[in-house]
Amino acid sequence: VKLRSIFIIAILYNLMEIGLPIMFNFLAKRSRKKFYEKAKHSEDPNVKLMLRIEKNMERGVYAFKDIDGTYWDYLELMRQLGYILLFGLSFPPCLILAFINNVLEHQVDKAKLVYFKRRPLPLGGSSIGVWRI
Repeated sequence: VKLRSIFIIAILYNLMEIGLPIMFNFLAKRSRKKFYEKAKHSEDPNVKLMLRIEKNMERGVYAFKDIDGTYWDYLELMRQLGYILLFGLSFPPCLILAFINNVLEHQVDKAKLVYFKRRPLPLGGSSIGVWRI
C-alpha cells in the first residue's frame, strides 16, 4: 500500500509539474494581451522580432545555477529506479507503474524545456573531468 502511494504521488507530482507552468503562462498571456495585439498588427520586422524575444524572456529560467541544469530531472528518474530495485519483488505492479511514470516524466521534462522554460545556455567545460585519460 505504501509503495503504491509513492508511485501515485510521483505521477501526481508530474501532473503538478506540468500544470503549474500552464497556469502561470495563461495568466501572463492574459495580463499582456493588449500589448501583444498592438504589436502583432505592426508591419515592422524589428517589432515582430522584439515581440518574439519578449515572449521567450517571459518564460522562467530552467536552471538557477550553472550546476543545476537537468540534475533534478535525472534525480527523479534515478529515485524511481531505486524504488524498482528495492521494492520490485514485493509489489510486482510497481514495474508497470514505474514505466508509466518514467514515460510521463520524460514527456513532462520535454514540455518544460520546449514550451515553458527558457532554453539553457550551453556552457563549455574546461575539461571532461573524471573521464580524462
